[in-house]
Amino acid sequence: MPQLQELEQIFSTNNHSPVFPMLANIYYQKKLYKYAVKICKLGLNQDPENLEGLYILAKTFLIQGEIVKAEQILKNILRMCPFHLHSSLLLLHVLETLNRNEKVLKTYAKKIHGFYPSNLKVQVYYKKYCNMIKTTSKPKKNTKEATSNHTIFNYNPKLATITMYKLLCSQKKYRDALALLKILAKNPKHKKFAKEEEKTIKIKLNRGL
Repeated sequence: MPQLQELEQIFSTNNHSPVFPMLANIYYQKKLYKYAVKICKLGLNQDPENLEGLYILAKTFLIQGEIVKAEQILKNILRMCPFHLHSSLLLLHVLETLNRNEKVLKTYAKKIHGFYPSNLKVQVYYKKYCNMIKTTSKPKKNTKEATSNHTIFNYNPKLATITMYKLLCSQKKYRDALALLKILAKNPKHKKFAKEEEKTIKIKLNRGL
């Protein structure tokens, strides 16, 4: 497999290369779990906050039966990035497997529901542990305006990161992305990035994307 060989060559030259999550994920897909763990550990030694690397390591530990280790890593991911959907869903599964307290499950289900209320898997956990039935039949009038006016950044400015910006763009939530850029622009470190991206977002909004 050319991609695998190419990544292996890059990583053998520099085992701190940022490509390590891609390589580890290929090993995971090929069921070469020991190699996946090894690559993740080497990469994370240099970049301990690499979310993708941590997530792949958690998945690998889980499939190896190291459930508690997977739980700890997933909780760590969500401390750094509360809106990480896949980690939240996997953690809820792990918590159920370990028969953790329902209050803990409720906390995580409620938190991820705040970010992804329309996700079907999130809805299942939310209804199961938060004991609330959402009515989805009402017309979603002025959804974009409501999202912009009650955006998550209003109550947690720490979520205003480039990672969050890219996530919003991937979900085509351009109004929230624009609001986030205005916050990033106040940081000298991200000012140039924010100004350049703001033009792109405004073009998308004008086109009605």
